[in-house]
Amino acid sequence: MKKLKINGYHSNPINPYQHYSQSTKKVEKTKQPSQVKSDQVNISDEAKKLQGIKRLETERITKVNTIKEKIENGTYSINTDEVAKKMLSYWKSK
Repeated sequence: MKKLKINGYHSNPINPYQHYSQSTKKVEKTKQPSQVKSDQVNISDEAKKLQGIKRLETERITKVNTIKEKIENGTYSINTDEVAKKMLSYWKSK
């Protein structure tokens, strides 16, 4: 019967994640800033028109300007009953 001798048991632990981490760091160092890619989304003017964004933007601007004028003139008032009703209906629907 032969005896097997195991040398170095637990003397050189290997961490595969450490090896992977070191290899990815090397790759990142070699990349030039121009090679690093980032995600981008571009929406064409035609797509924006199809969505009606321009119309909504102009409507929003006019509404905001109207409210600003009322605040400056001191004629802007808040209907607290209506605000309370909308808050209640929102929280009841949740």
